[in-house]
Amino acid sequence: MTVSRPTIRSGHTGGVTTRIGFAIILAGVVLIVLRALNMVDSELADIVSVLAIVVGALAVAIDGEEADASTKPKHRDR
Repeated sequence: MTVSRPTIRSGHTGGVTTRIGFAIILAGVVLIVLRALNMVDSELADIVSVLAIVVGALAVAIDGEEADASTKPKHRDR
């Protein structure tokens, strides 16, 4: 009787991190817009919005690096 093992996929798993990163960036932008329209009156909103944009950008950049690394051919030194 042969037991098959699940295959492990190597490489980039998809754009989940990118979508989450863009959602975080969008939340930061919405918070900035709400602050500009005086619907939110807090300096903490400014700090949170900038941090959200930075964290979202880092998430997108990290996922982009993973995607880039998984599509490059592997060369061995000869």
